[in-house]
Amino acid sequence: NLSQYKLMPDGWKILNRKVDNYDVEWSVLKELIGKYWHWFAVHLVASEIFRFFKFKNISLLFFAVGSTACLVMYNWRFYAALMVQTMIFYASGIYLRKKRFVWLLASFWLFILNALKHEAYFDKLTNLLDISENKVHDFLVIFAWFILKNISFNLERLNKEDDEKFGVKNCLGYVFYLPTFHTGPHVIYSRYMQMLEVKVEMELPQRIKTLLL
Repeated sequence: NLSQYKLMPDGWKILNRKVDNYDVEWSVLKELIGKYWHWFAVHLVASEIFRFFKFKNISLLFFAVGSTACLVMYNWRFYAALMVQTMIFYASGIYLRKKRFVWLLASFWLFILNALKHEAYFDKLTNLLDISENKVHDFLVIFAWFILKNISFNLERLNKEDDEKFGVKNCLGYVFYLPTFHTGPHVIYSRYMQMLEVKVEMELPQRIKTLLL
């Protein structure tokens, strides 16, 4: 409310706004950008080059950038765990083709995710993935985002049989899309595809200004 807003510290003077120190998602995102800003820059530059030359298969680009960033930020075991989840979801959508199996699979992964959060499995997960304790939190969050994305992709694919938009390259580009890789927000698959198909009218400097403000 207004009284709480007045108690917030001042933010950027040029925007004349306050800072919400209790916004956990923003705090995490700031830390990630500070650590991995160069990967977000690579994503931006590569995307602009693809758009400028009107290359097709931009989802392959998103997969290449996102998966490479994942391997560098973490390691191959971290990456493999995400790929295993995605490929099992994808294969089940091809061979089982029932919504109830999508939800059963989602329930299975959620059960695994909740079990891994327990203190008894924390050290085991650290050793299994060969990552530090700080990065275990990243894994649990990213793994949860992947569950949501895979649910969205496979449910929408069941409603549109034999649609080329639901190939594996688009699936991988969607789940490894770097801007939503760590902290979301969740973008349903149809919205993701609309974003790729929309013709960008604004020039690059104006788009960057819009993004920052």
